[in-house]
Amino acid sequence: MEQPSLLDQVKKYASSYADEQIGDQYVFHSKEHFAEAVKAARDLAESYNLSNEDVEDLQIAMWFHDLGYSGGWEGHESRSMELAEAFLKDAGEPQERI
Repeated sequence: MEQPSLLDQVKKYASSYADEQIGDQYVFHSKEHFAEAVKAARDLAESYNLSNEDVEDLQIAMWFHDLGYSGGWEGHESRSMELAEAFLKDAGEPQERI
C-alpha cells in the first residue's frame, strides 16, 4: 500500500484538528475555511508558475495557518507555526523546508 503524500497527511491532520480543537465560536475557522483557503492559494500560486514544491509548501502553510485558534485568537499565528513545525518534523521533513 502506498503511503499518502505529505499534503494528504497535512490535510487529514488539519481537518481532524480543526474539528476537534477549534471551538464553534470561531465559525470562520472551520475545516471548510481551511479547504477554501488552500484552494485559493493553490490557484493563485499556479497562476504565477511556481514550482510544484513551492505550490505544495504554500498549500501546507494554508492548512496550518489558523489552527492556532484552538488556544484562542490572541497569539494564534505563533501557535499555528508551532503546530506546523512539530508536524513537519515528525513527518521527517528537512529543517530547510520547515
